Amino acid sequence: MPQNTLAQVANLYDPKKKKLENYLKRATALQLNSITMDSKAHLKAVNLRDSLFHKSMKELIILQSIIKMSEIMPQQSHKKVSSDILKDIGCGRYNKEENGEYKYCYEYLMSDVQVYMEERKTIFIMFGMEEYCLIEGEKENFYSTHSTCLLLVPREKHYEGYYINSHGRDMADTTNFVRKITKKRTKTVSFTMPSEFVFIRDLIQEWNKSSEMKIVWDTTPRYTYYNTDLQAGDFWGICYAFPQIILHHMAEYYTKKKELTRGQGHTTVIDEGEVLLKKGRLDIFVKYAFTNFNNDYLRVFCETIDKTYKKSEDDPLNNILEKQRTDFVKSLVCTLVRYMNQKI
Repeated sequence: MPQNTLAQVANLYDPKKKKLENYLKRATALQLNSITMDSKAHLKAVNLRDSLFHKSMKELIILQSIIKMSEIMPQQSHKKVSSDILKDIGCGRYNKEENGEYKYCYEYLMSDVQVYMEERKTIFIMFGMEEYCLIEGEKENFYSTHSTCLLLVPREKHYEGYYINSHGRDMADTTNFVRKITKKRTKTVSFTMPSEFVFIRDLIQEWNKSSEMKIVWDTTPRYTYYNTDLQAGDFWGICYAFPQIILHHMAEYYTKKKELTRGQGHTTVIDEGEVLLKKGRLDIFVKYAFTNFNNDYLRVFCETIDKTYKKSEDDPLNNILEKQRTDFVKSLVCTLVRYMNQKI
């Protein structure tokens, strides 16, 4: 059985003494960056839920879905994502059998969400978005892949949805969806909001059509993380780490307060994760999950916790992440790999 939570593992090692390249290789071996729904990392997350998560989080539903944005996004800006496409989105789930073994199940995301909402379960969906963004290449354009997550939380008479993309407010630059036609030729569709918001909006609307239990979600900061770009200093593309870290931070602090100490006796008490969400502080809920990895990040997080910034260049936390670069990235990857490699 694992001995340490993610927060505890973060305090055990000095990442500055580790080589990032070695841990990126170990992350690949864990399939943390794999675009598959039956990855080792997905299974590890479920294993850790059953063996290490706080008792209040043992019934958390963990789903993984892989989507191709070029196949999903509308060809015209005024149109919605096809209902048939949304209904056909698949997801992966690991189910623990009576013999203690875990069985991988390929299912439909819409069906799973409906079933677990009827059971009043909290649902954490990790999205692997293939063809997320088109990048201009010297000889040929190519797509990048990105990882995001959607948290669905039961309330008294409805559900609330929380969409988290680690790029935060820098999603403002993604209102154009550029589709690859040939090696160099493209077609651009311009939306009034970041293109992934169109997908999440239409997906939730489709779910709401077929369920008595409705999901409340919109693009405001209450329900959509639109704050510090947590990948501001990431030049290695470790987007896959952010949903996992948020998930495993929830495991420990969703129903528990924490006192953060930032030096010279200064302390900041952070509410339980579930309380932060009820208060409409998704921004704190997300940024709080990364306070274990870097002292400068922790200090600035505490100092700016009640401040808001419209632009990334004015955000001190954004500036710290740009400055830290390798140190912050190394700490995330090193800690996450060591945590998920614990024997179960």
